[in-house]
Amino acid sequence: MFYEDGCGLPGFEQPSCFPQVKILHINDNYVNLGGAEKYLRETCIALEELGHEIVIITSQNNKPQGIPHKKVYQLQVSSGLRSGLRMKTDIKSVVEHENPDVIHLHNVRYFLSPLIINLLYKLKPVVKFCHDTRLFCLNNGKKVLPTDEICQLPMGALCFIKRCCSRNNEDGINLDLRSNLIKIWELRMTRRLDKIIVSSRYMYDELLRNGFSREKVVVNPLYTERSNSSFSSSRPSGEKMILWVGRFNHPLAIRQKGFTQLIQSLMLMKEKGWRLTVVGGGEHLDEVKKQVSDSKLEDRIDFVGSVLPGDLDTYYQNSTFVVMTSMYPESFGFVGVEAMAFGKPVVAFDVGGVREWLMQEETGFLVERGNVKELARRMDQLLGNAPLARTFGIRGRDMVEKKFRQKKHMENLINIYQDVIENRRRKVA
Repeated sequence: MFYEDGCGLPGFEQPSCFPQVKILHINDNYVNLGGAEKYLRETCIALEELGHEIVIITSQNNKPQGIPHKKVYQLQVSSGLRSGLRMKTDIKSVVEHENPDVIHLHNVRYFLSPLIINLLYKLKPVVKFCHDTRLFCLNNGKKVLPTDEICQLPMGALCFIKRCCSRNNEDGINLDLRSNLIKIWELRMTRRLDKIIVSSRYMYDELLRNGFSREKVVVNPLYTERSNSSFSSSRPSGEKMILWVGRFNHPLAIRQKGFTQLIQSLMLMKEKGWRLTVVGGGEHLDEVKKQVSDSKLEDRIDFVGSVLPGDLDTYYQNSTFVVMTSMYPESFGFVGVEAMAFGKPVVAFDVGGVREWLMQEETGFLVERGNVKELARRMDQLLGNAPLARTFGIRGRDMVEKKFRQKKHMENLINIYQDVIENRRRKVA
């Protein structure tokens, strides 16, 4: 199911066709760790501005950095059966005390037991935003087979047969059997929920592949409020700056983010005078820097580490284009949409949901996954043709204004809330 235009919000006012509701959001973290946390915070702010009431449940493993005056409950982690039974009374009492109109789940793996997910569904209408592929992939959401091919299989027995689970010993016996069985249980409980929200058609198709009802899955693309409307570039005239944005916070990040392929492509480029800026930190950043040093490109690549959102805006604005080299399927590819909001073209490997906003030879270039020669050729093409890059950038910015702004996303989200609330009321009646 796809939501297009709702009732039509004049500016950002709450129209009468959207009654005010109370929403209980649940996420494992409520700090600025990643995309899901950023989405949660920004969406809660927008919902409150529209007059809706927000309550948060998060884990005790983090210190909430919430919006002032927001009610936040911190509960113990309950990932399995026994811990779920222990947590059952606590979370039920919160739900009964707050009495929300709808519960909105986000990233809850390793926080909520599937037992708790099922309990919540019995208590109230429940929607879940499926932020990434971990829900339907036993290999930590990689969706890549041991042969390095993109996985197009549903989660289940074949994951074990193909040795594609998290860890196997030399005899092929899965070392995380309990954890993987809980993941399969979580998938089954999630299928029962009232609605599943995803950000792309890629995610929609994957959920259908994994047994979800077509009527329960809703595509509501992510949004950005970033803009270059009041920004002037500080990049010297004529300088060609390529921007790459990502984090190196786990051992497989270099492979996942395709940084090796990016380095190989840069070594093949014919254009001169370019520089690459890498924005993003992580505990494995030193491994990336060593790879750059080994390639003899350290004089042309700048590592700036993690930056604040306002500083990231500066890098977007100063770039010639943004390159995305993910080798694992992206659920959406949010960095590219942010780049387009600044009028920048994007060159990206064609994985996951990227092709849903990156229009080939209109807003940038889609490149076959892992094709370093084609990636180099397309980057050369943009560096050597400023009018083309500018045209792509203008088209991309127009697309963001039409499809990927907060106003449109909120209209769709509130429509989803109203649908599940009304459907539950009809069932009870």
